[in-house]
Amino acid sequence: MQHLPLFADLKNRAVLVVGGGVVAERRVNLLLSAGANVTLIAPLLTSHLAELAEDGHLTYLARVYADDSLEPYWLVIAATDDPTVNARVAAAADAAKRFCNVVDDLPLCSFIMPAIVDRAPVTIAIGSSGNSPVLTRWVKGIVETLLPSRLGALAELAGRWRERVRGAVPDATERRHFWERVVNGTVAEHAFAGREADAEHAMQSALASWGSDEVARRGEAYLVGAGPGSPDLITIRGRQLLASADVVLYDRLASIELLQYARRDAELICVGKTPRRPSITQKQLNRLLVGLVQSGKRVCRLKGGDPFIFGRGGEELEALATAGLKFQVVPGVSAAEGCAAYAGIPLTLRGVAQAVLLTTGHTVGEAAPALAEFQPGQTLVLYMGVAQYAEISAALIAKGHSPDTPAAIVESGTTDRQRVVRTALGSLAAAQEALDIRPPALLIVGETTRYAERYSWFAPSRIETFADGAAHERARAGHQSTKKKASS
Repeated sequence: MQHLPLFADLKNRAVLVVGGGVVAERRVNLLLSAGANVTLIAPLLTSHLAELAEDGHLTYLARVYADDSLEPYWLVIAATDDPTVNARVAAAADAAKRFCNVVDDLPLCSFIMPAIVDRAPVTIAIGSSGNSPVLTRWVKGIVETLLPSRLGALAELAGRWRERVRGAVPDATERRHFWERVVNGTVAEHAFAGREADAEHAMQSALASWGSDEVARRGEAYLVGAGPGSPDLITIRGRQLLASADVVLYDRLASIELLQYARRDAELICVGKTPRRPSITQKQLNRLLVGLVQSGKRVCRLKGGDPFIFGRGGEELEALATAGLKFQVVPGVSAAEGCAAYAGIPLTLRGVAQAVLLTTGHTVGEAAPALAEFQPGQTLVLYMGVAQYAEISAALIAKGHSPDTPAAIVESGTTDRQRVVRTALGSLAAAQEALDIRPPALLIVGETTRYAERYSWFAPSRIETFADGAAHERARAGHQSTKKKASS
C-alpha cells in the first residue's frame, strides 16, 4: 500500500486552492460538496468559479500566489498551469506541515485525490497512487454499475437504528449477524426501492423477532471452493461468504492471498495437511468445524479447488449434517479444470478425447480402479501422487498403454510459479526426479497434452519437454514383453 486511504471531515474547515482554471474548478466543487470553507487565490477564474465567488460560496483573492501563510488552512491544493508556482505552494505546505495536492505532479503531492463513488453517506474512494487516473476512472465505472443508486438510504436507516440495535442485541458477534441479515434481506430491498416506510417497518419486525429466531442466530458452515491457485479464480459467492465469516479454516492448497478478503477481526486457522509431516487429522478437523459452528460462529471452510473433488468435502458435510448444523456449499474451479486450461490442454477435444477420468494418485491402490478404466480416446487426470509416478506409470503400461503415451505435469498451476512439463508415460518417474517436480502438481495423461505448446497462453507459465531415453527404453521393453506374454 503506497497511500493510506483517509476520509477527512472538512465541514466548516478552511482549505486553500491556488489556481482558477478548469482543474481547480473540479477540486473546488468537490471541496464545497464536503462542506469546506474554500479560499481561492488566482488572477483569473473560470465563469463557474466566478459565479461561486460572486454568490459567496467561497473566498476569492484576485491575485497571484505570494507565498501566503498556510497556517489557517487544513488542506492545500495547487492547481495552476505554472510548475514554479505549484512547487512553491508545495514547499510552503511541507514547511507548514499541511497536506498538499499538486495537480499532475505526483512527486510534490503529500496526498492524492481519488476517484469517488458517492452514495452519501456511503463514499467509496478509488486510487492508483497517481499512476493511472484513466484506470482509476475505469474501476470507478465498474463499481458504479454494481452499487444500488439508493445505497445511501440503507446506510441512513442503519444509522437511525444503530443504538436501538445495540441495546437489543448486546453480543457483538450476534449483532453483526443481525446487520448482515438486514443488508441482505427485505429491509434492504425496501430501502433500495425507495419504500422508506416499508423499510422502517421491516426493520422493526426484524429486531422484534431476532431474540426468538433461533434459526437465524445459530452458527453456519460455508464450504467454499477456493479454486486451483490463482486468487482471481474464486467465485463471487465464495468471496462474499469468506468476507462474512467469523472464522476461516483454510488449507495449504488455498491461495494465502485470499485471506485478505476475510474480515480484519476474523480468526484465521490453518488446517492444511502436509505429506509426511505432522498435521491435523480429518477427524480432528471435523470436530473443530462442528464445535465452532455449534458455538454460534459462521465458519468458512476454504478448500483448494472444488470441495467435492478430492477435497473431502463430503466427510465434513456428513459431520455437520450428523450434528444437525446449517451449511452451504460453494463450488470452486477444480484443479483439473484450472490447471488444464492454464496449461493450454483441452480435457476433451472433438476427434481426440471424448471422456475425462479424474482420480487420485496418492496411492496406486486408490487409483487402480480408474487406471483400469482408462482407454484411448480419453484423458486421465491424477490429483496428488507425485511420489508415486513410477508406480502409476508401471500400472498403466501393464494395462496395455504404450510408454509413448503423451503426458503432462502441471506444477503450481494457475499461479505465477506454474511450470508445465511435457513428457511420455515411460519417462514420468525420470522427469519427476530430474526436474525436481514437487506438489502441488497435477498429472494429465492422453493425446490432448500434445497441444500444450500450441495452445499456451498464460504468460508466467514455463513449458519444458523431458525425454529420458534410457528410462523410456526400459519401459518400452517391459511393455513389449507384456504384450508377447498376453498373445502367447
